Amino acid sequence: MVLMTLEVVAPLLDQLRRTLGALTRPGERLLVAVSGGSDSVALLGLLNKLSPERLVVAHVNHGLRPRADRDAHFVVGLARELGLPCRSLSAPPEGADRGASETAARRRRLDSLGVAAQQAGCPWVLCAHHGDDAAETQVLHLARGHRGLRALAGIPSVRPLAPRVALLRPLLAGPSAPGRQDLQRARQALGLDCVQDETNFDRSVPRNAVRAWLEEGRPPLSSSHLARVRRGACRQLEATLARAASLLESELSPLGSGSLLSAHGLRELLTDDSLATEGLRLLGPCLRRPRRLTLRHTLLRRLREAAVHARGQLLLPANPHPLRARLGPEGLHFSDEALLDASPTARVLNALAQTPLHL
Repeated sequence: MVLMTLEVVAPLLDQLRRTLGALTRPGERLLVAVSGGSDSVALLGLLNKLSPERLVVAHVNHGLRPRADRDAHFVVGLARELGLPCRSLSAPPEGADRGASETAARRRRLDSLGVAAQQAGCPWVLCAHHGDDAAETQVLHLARGHRGLRALAGIPSVRPLAPRVALLRPLLAGPSAPGRQDLQRARQALGLDCVQDETNFDRSVPRNAVRAWLEEGRPPLSSSHLARVRRGACRQLEATLARAASLLESELSPLGSGSLLSAHGLRELLTDDSLATEGLRLLGPCLRRPRRLTLRHTLLRRLREAAVHARGQLLLPANPHPLRARLGPEGLHFSDEALLDASPTARVLNALAQTPLHL
């Protein structure tokens, strides 16, 4: 029994040890999001074997299901059993955010986890997304018409969540990601119980329908095939991000009270859709008034059309407000947008820290 437990658990422990060693500082506290389901309970049990002193458990109750309170009580009891601190959070639909959809609930959940992590002094929030989750997301991206490397790469393993807090999906970091059954076996080997979300069987929910379809294992979109696609897309995305970062480091500079992306830098970015997308993604956080550009194919088309004539006024859609630019022979001039007071390298590193990454 002991040997079987080690055989099941050891590879997952090794992956978590490598990921946490590479991305986190020794002693940094980790807020572990636990729904009570098999995946998150398995992650908590594995982390408890590695570094229990670093862990804070968090559960978010959306109040949308009849058994939501049962799940919250289960997680609080599990944390108590393991001797871990626990934060039980409530994020029901209220005020202007009345949405009960999966997307709206996810938004409220992540907001709650970000605030809880700040309050607990945890720079990391850990979630138990795994290889099957990544495959489902890839199919949903394609079904919704998303395109590009990020659509194929699926769920990012690291992304910013709140000021000084990042979301980490440690089971997705590395060359291979475990699946749902791997985590179920690990949870059982660790002797941990879980609860079942009854809505997981509702096939009117798009993700559940995709999950059931993938579990049939029909080619060409089996989970194993999608995992190979994801690994290839992640490698290409890493190389593309590195090239985009290098271009911005050398070609984005101060000009008067604003900034300039040189004509050469703009031409290089526009040679490839993925490169242009990642370059614009990094550009926003390089500004003193940071933006998140709305990265749609129509934006790239407008930039290419303007670049042909090397002139024109552009209003680039972005949050929290649009970005004004003038295209001329010298390049793309942001006359009212100064750069961060930092070296070119520091600016780009700051932008990368605010970008979802597939590691």
